[in-house]
Amino acid sequence: MVFVLMQTGEHVGEHGLVEQARIEPENYMIMIMIMMVIVIVASRIRKPAVLGLQRAQDV
Repeated sequence: MVFVLMQTGEHVGEHGLVEQARIEPENYMIMIMIMMVIVIVASRIRKPAVLGLQRAQDV
């Protein structure tokens, strides 16, 4: 993330605010996609664990 922010800072210095406006939404989309993947993976990891605990209690 720090490297990406450094790159956007360089682009602002070279090309102006228009370049920054074009880069930032891409960074936000990438961050949102990464967060969604983390949430999906976490939910898939939790579900079997919860089912396993319920089965253990039933036995």
